[in-house]
Amino acid sequence: MSKRVIIVGAGVIGLFCALRLAKSGAQVVVLEGEREDFSVYGPTASLAAAGMLAPISEATGDADEHKLALESFEIWKRLTPGSLWEDGVRFDGAVVISPDEALRARAGSRKLTPLNAAQWKKRTGIDARIDTGVFIEDEGVADPIRVLSGIAMDARRHGVQTLFANDVGEVTGNSVESFDTGMYEADAVLLAPGAWASAAMCELAPALK
Repeated sequence: MSKRVIIVGAGVIGLFCALRLAKSGAQVVVLEGEREDFSVYGPTASLAAAGMLAPISEATGDADEHKLALESFEIWKRLTPGSLWEDGVRFDGAVVISPDEALRARAGSRKLTPLNAAQWKKRTGIDARIDTGVFIEDEGVADPIRVLSGIAMDARRHGVQTLFANDVGEVTGNSVESFDTGMYEADAVLLAPGAWASAAMCELAPALK
C-alpha cells in the first residue's frame, strides 16, 4: 500500500518534494494558501526569488549551510536535464568582484579564472573599472516562473493533487486542517511553508523558526 503524504506549501521546495514522492509511489496532496498564479504577479515567494544556484559566490560562511547548498546544487545539476523545466535553468557560471580568501576556499576544485577589465566587460556587458574579479565556472541560475510552473505540471502528471487557496490551521505529524476544505490525514506531513510558517508549524518543526 502506497504511503499518503500531505505537503504544506506549493513553492519550489514543496512541489519538488511532491514530485519526487509521487515518482516513488506515494499519494501526495499539497495544500497552498495562495491562489494558483505562475506569473510575474504571482503571490508566492518562489516566484519572486532571484533564482540563483550559486553555492560558491552566495555562501554565507556557515559550514553546515554551505554543505547543504552544495548538495542542493548537485541535485539541480543531476535532475534538470530532460525535465519539463530544463529550459528555465542555466549553468553559465558567475562573476565576482574582489574575491576574498574565504571564497577561494569555498570554491574547492571549481575553477576560478581571473578577469581583467576587458574580460569583465565581455562577460557582463558592464563597462566599469574593476580592480580584481574572477569567473566561477558552473554556478547557475533558474527562472522562477518557468521552473515553478514546470515542476507543478510534472507533479500533476504524476498524480499529485495540489489544492490552492487552502489556508492551513492545525498541524500534527499525521494530519493537517485546512480552513477551506477540512481535515486531511496521512502517514506523513511535510512542511514547506517558507516565510509563512505559523506558530503551530514552528512548534511541530522547530527548524522552521
